[in-house]
Amino acid sequence: MLRKGWMVTLSMGVVTFNQLPKSVDEMVRLADSAMYSVKTNGKNGVRYRVYTADDSFSSRSLEFPPLYCPLPEVDFIHIL
Repeated sequence: MLRKGWMVTLSMGVVTFNQLPKSVDEMVRLADSAMYSVKTNGKNGVRYRVYTADDSFSSRSLEFPPLYCPLPEVDFIHIL
């Protein structure tokens, strides 16, 4: 049987700080960096980083199996 649908994966970067970051742009840059480290290591996971005052960080990773999202049944109508 042919399965119709999409395989869905998730790549997410999450960061927290022990003190306020220098700027919102810095926060986004660090979250993007965490997300891209997930993508370069096989995708489909979350990289969580905790940044300290001296800009060092500790990191944890979570991996997920791909999700299958079936297509809904659709009737196609042809008008001539």
